[in-house]
Amino acid sequence: MKIVKVLLAGSILLGGIAAPLPSISGQQSYTVQAAKSKIVIQSNKSVKRAIKRYAKDVKIKSVQGSFLGQNDTVQITLKGKENLTNKMTVKGMYIDISNVWKALQKTDLSHMSNIGISVKYPLQDQAGNSTSSFVIKSNISPDKINAINPDTFLFENVPTYADTWWQHTALPSIE
Repeated sequence: MKIVKVLLAGSILLGGIAAPLPSISGQQSYTVQAAKSKIVIQSNKSVKRAIKRYAKDVKIKSVQGSFLGQNDTVQITLKGKENLTNKMTVKGMYIDISNVWKALQKTDLSHMSNIGISVKYPLQDQAGNSTSSFVIKSNISPDKINAINPDTFLFENVPTYADTWWQHTALPSIE
């Protein structure tokens, strides 16, 4: 390798014929290919890794999946975050779901059949007791996730874009 560099440098300095550039080794080629490929979703851990990598601000409560290699499903539960107003809190939940969709878009979803995303948030009952409850439940197909334009998708469209959507009556409409 040092000889090739010396010959190349000498050839360039003298204005002579340049020596051929060294080829990329098999290991270097594999590393370049791995950088271009998508994260393969094959376990709960790989789902968490993808979300943490591409949607850093989203708080994951749990991931439960069935990963058999075809028609896989995953249920992701997010932790809702409080904001200044109730409407801003709900908008934050929509943004988190949108960001998870965009993060999963950067993975290989070819073997997935359904992705469920739910949000848990503390609700207070009439007796004043607070419990973490599901406030949003949604399902979406991998095809719809891959069709999202990450630069122009509006988080306000999350409820209507999902295949199925349920929102607790305690949450206000953001319209």
